[in-house]
Amino acid sequence: MRKFKSGVSAEEEAASCERLERLVQRMEKGLAQGPWLAGGDLSLADIALAPDVNRIEVLARPRLAAWWGRIQERPAFIEGFSLASPDPDDPIKR
Repeated sequence: MRKFKSGVSAEEEAASCERLERLVQRMEKGLAQGPWLAGGDLSLADIALAPDVNRIEVLARPRLAAWWGRIQERPAFIEGFSLASPDPDDPIKR
């Protein structure tokens, strides 16, 4: 609740950015082994991380960008993201 009311400190923000960078590096490394995070087939790992990548959109890495493209081509993704957000302040208007 404290973070919701007063925000995060510079140290907390820096720690979050470091964790995010480690996650992106791990994803990029995993995608070197195949088109999906767990290898040759779409898995729960891909599905679980897709909303987070949609929100952070840190696609400066080629394998991660290619993976994101494959996720966005999936029929379930297209259907799920065709719904408008009920939050008018949502910065992502997809």
